[in-house]
Amino acid sequence: MFVTLVALAALRSVDSLNTRTTRNLGSQHHGIVPKKPMGSLHEIVGPDGVLLIHLDRAGRAEFNQLNAAGVYPTLFPATDSQNATMEELNQGCTAANTSEASKCGVSRVGNGCTHLSEQAIAESHRRALVAAQSRNKTWTAIMEDDAVPLDPEQWDENFKELWASVPPNIGFLRLGWCTFGQDVEKREFASHADWQLIDRPTYASGARYYTGGCTTAYMVHRDYIPDVLSVFPCCGPVDTCYEWDLFYSPHNNCRYAQKGARICWGQQHMMGMDTKNSQKSTDHFTKKIQSGIIAQDNRESFSIRDTDIGHE
Repeated sequence: MFVTLVALAALRSVDSLNTRTTRNLGSQHHGIVPKKPMGSLHEIVGPDGVLLIHLDRAGRAEFNQLNAAGVYPTLFPATDSQNATMEELNQGCTAANTSEASKCGVSRVGNGCTHLSEQAIAESHRRALVAAQSRNKTWTAIMEDDAVPLDPEQWDENFKELWASVPPNIGFLRLGWCTFGQDVEKREFASHADWQLIDRPTYASGARYYTGGCTTAYMVHRDYIPDVLSVFPCCGPVDTCYEWDLFYSPHNNCRYAQKGARICWGQQHMMGMDTKNSQKSTDHFTKKIQSGIIAQDNRESFSIRDTDIGHE
């Protein structure tokens, strides 16, 4: 309970976030994004229900662009690999080459995290989930601090329309993710304008369920948070952990399940919101193939993950 209270106390108010991002934008060349009223996402998660994992020393300000879509995130202090204890880091991801890592590869995919920064990212998401579990709202959105909205002019209206089509059995809604390879087939469950709700993506052959990685932005239902938390401590990067230990559970053979066989957790409880031109519109944002209504934008600022790894 003490840890939960500390995590919640650390959240900064929406007003202080808006003040801070406006002040810091001058050197980022992003311009000042006009504020809009809180939009339809906040009707679901509440005014403080968009937790944005933020590392102060990274100096990221791209997320201010979310305001143009009516999204006002609350800064959630990231676990910093430079000052976190090993005990804290191991809660997010077990360190490789340790006695605990010997348990990896049995019930978890991976052999442990090789880098402190990977552990810190995983622990940041774990802590955000713990904070979400203590909120009074049914849904919480969790985002990373390089997140920007796609199609901001239509974002609020399209989100509201598509949200109405999300089935009640969905507990994890991806707002931004990435894939590897060009032959991913997105099965459309519902659509509105140029947006779509994606259900059970596969490789183009249709024979294998494939979710891809990245934890850019997602929403999680409080009743399903225990399922997500059960994958921690991870045995690899957090997006790999989500993909293999949650979305493909109870065993990744479910990806090939025949009719009547048990299907994957992700096939039952996870969907994604996407713009129909997300891959094209984010082509130069990162080196990844991105999907979703929110994307990573590293065109002007770069992730310090690689820099931290170089200093380890």
